[in-house]
Amino acid sequence: MTSHRFSLITRRVAVVAGVLVSAAACSDDATAPHPARLPSGISAVDNPDLAKIASVPPVVDGTIATGEYDGAAAFSFRVMLPPSTQGTSGSLAKVYVTHDQTYLYIATVFDRKSPFHPNDHVAFDFDKDNDGIQEDGDDILIAGASGTPNVAHPGADFYHYNGGGFNQGDNGGGGTIDVISAWGAVGTLGVFEIRQPLNSADDAHDISIDPANGAVTVGMRAMVGLEANPIGSNVIVRSWMPSPTAYCKLTIGKKTVSVACP
Repeated sequence: MTSHRFSLITRRVAVVAGVLVSAAACSDDATAPHPARLPSGISAVDNPDLAKIASVPPVVDGTIATGEYDGAAAFSFRVMLPPSTQGTSGSLAKVYVTHDQTYLYIATVFDRKSPFHPNDHVAFDFDKDNDGIQEDGDDILIAGASGTPNVAHPGADFYHYNGGGFNQGDNGGGGTIDVISAWGAVGTLGVFEIRQPLNSADDAHDISIDPANGAVTVGMRAMVGLEANPIGSNVIVRSWMPSPTAYCKLTIGKKTVSVACP
C-alpha cells in the first residue's frame, strides 16, 4: 500500500486521473461566462445561498450547455496563476453544486489565461461529520486535465486515513471508485465536472448523504492546482476556498442545495 501526504496528492493524482485546485474568497458579484456550449453557454447564477435542484441533471462532459446548472448553488474564488502566465493577478473561478437525488454534481469554470497542462486539476475535500477537522474517511474528489477533453472517465476518488494526514484511492482501502469526471476548454477557458453518487454503498470512504429525512450539512473546500511551465515541471500553484484548513458548509436537502463560505 502506497501512502502519501495530502500536500503531495497532486503528483500522485496526475498518474491516476486528475488534479487539484486553489482558492481564495467568495465573491457575490461574480458572474459566470456565458453564451452556447461551455464556456460560451454558461448561464449566470448570481451566487444563490439556497437553490432548488435542477429538474434535468447535468451531463458530465467538460462543457456547460445553456441552463445546465440553472438553480445550482454557486460560489466564486480567486485562482492564482503560474508566474509564467499572463495576468498574474489571477482568475476568478466559479463553482456550481447541484444534485438530482441520486448524484452530486460539481462544475468548476475559470480562465487559465494560457493553455492547460495535463497536471492541472480541481479537487474537493469533504468533512463528512462537519466538525471542521480533517479525519479518517473524509472524502476527496478530483478532476484533472490529463484525460481526453470532453470525455467522461473514472475520476480520482480518494479518502483520508492514518489520522487524516494521508490519503489514497478508495480502492486502496477496500472501497470502490464511484466518481466520474470530465474536463474541456474553449481556448483558455476551462470546465471541470465531477459526478459522485449522493449515497454510495462505500460509507467508509464517501460522504454518503441521504437527505430523504432532512437536510444534511458537510464541510467542503475547493482547490485548484495549476502547473507552471514547462509541462511536466511538477511546480504546482495551488488556490484554496476557503483555505487549506477550513471548510465551506454544503447543505443538501431533498430538493435544495446551499453553500456558505466563511
